[in-house]
Amino acid sequence: MKHVRILAFAAMGLFSAGAAAEINLDLNPDNLAFASVAVGSPASQSAVIGITFNGSGDLDGNANNGSVTSVAILNDSAGFFSASQLCVGTAFSANSPADTCSVNVQCAPNAPGINATAQLEVQFERNNGSAADVETVDLACSSILAPVTPPVPGDSRAIPVLGGFGLGMLALLLGATGLLARSGRAGKR
Repeated sequence: MKHVRILAFAAMGLFSAGAAAEINLDLNPDNLAFASVAVGSPASQSAVIGITFNGSGDLDGNANNGSVTSVAILNDSAGFFSASQLCVGTAFSANSPADTCSVNVQCAPNAPGINATAQLEVQFERNNGSAADVETVDLACSSILAPVTPPVPGDSRAIPVLGGFGLGMLALLLGATGLLARSGRAGKR
């Protein structure tokens, strides 16, 4: 689990009586790996954004409250990845550490045999004016050719398939046609 540590100290007036505490912005898991995704059959996984409160002392939740300001896919080596989410604008508070939001990441390959990589980046800005925190999750996706499914009998788009008997009959007809064609040419000479 990756953490962006937001440190608060009594000297800054964020805690009472010299106690220190820490808020962690969590982006979980550390990576999302999509194994063997078929072209034309996208796959999805989720990353969860949340915070945890660790340490001792009283926390002035207002000092470290903040919100997610950006969620983006970066460095997409093959253009396979996309993210959908409702996290931008979601507020997080040390007083409500169980709050979370999810980012749905999709791998949709458009060509087989490619091992694509990217990063999911989440930016979090605190209300106290300190610098934004940025977290990333590594993404990986291996693309494969979609499996070929046999035609469904009765499907008008299906290509007819001949069994052993049908192939034998086709061979006899082609052979007979060839003999007739040769005998017709022989009589014209």
